[in-house]
Amino acid sequence: MLKLIEPISKVLNTSLGLLKDTKGKLSSKRTISGLIIMTASADMAIHGITTNNLILTALGIIPVLFSLFEKNVPNCDGTCKK
Repeated sequence: MLKLIEPISKVLNTSLGLLKDTKGKLSSKRTISGLIIMTASADMAIHGITTNNLILTALGIIPVLFSLFEKNVPNCDGTCKK
């Protein structure tokens, strides 16, 4: 039982780290996309690959891909343009 707790906690910490933005806060864009992708993956595991699963996966991945290209402006007080 105790041996299972460590790997599970590592997986949870890693998955939470993927959902955080560069400031260390949970990003709604990444969180919702992550939930969509996890739902599509769980459905793929049960029912196999379908068109709906592929569409859901694409809808989940696109916002995350666009967030990779966002520019982080240093010393921005919220009024500067990205």
